[in-house]
Amino acid sequence: MEAIALSKQSQYKAEITMKYDVSIYKKNGNEFERVPKEYLKRGNSYQVKAITDDYIQLVNGHYIVNVDPSQYDIQFGEVTMNERIPICSRSGVILRYVEKGQSFKIRSIHDNYIGIGSKQYVSSQHDITINYL
Repeated sequence: MEAIALSKQSQYKAEITMKYDVSIYKKNGNEFERVPKEYLKRGNSYQVKAITDDYIQLVNGHYIVNVDPSQYDIQFGEVTMNERIPICSRSGVILRYVEKGQSFKIRSIHDNYIGIGSKQYVSSQHDITINYL
């Protein structure tokens, strides 16, 4: 789950859209059991309750485990720029600038910055408006 870049459990609400059909699991004690003949369908969106390094928990109680981040698209909300702001790489290199009023889907949440996709980030220290799902 490295692409989500959350090292601890997140309680942010999110929506996940599958790019491929993916098996779903239920939790039995500390073990995950695959739910036979049930899948998250490609193109469908599902509400997320929690994300950890090991799994994604859906609000319906099912889990996604061992899924590559390339198999889904996730959104935590939207960020709107209230001024001209630099978009940076994770290491802080400025990639481009965006203008006041532009909005982007939030793809990941970190301590001091927000991922907007394609390895692009905006610092939470800038004048931005965040609307979580």
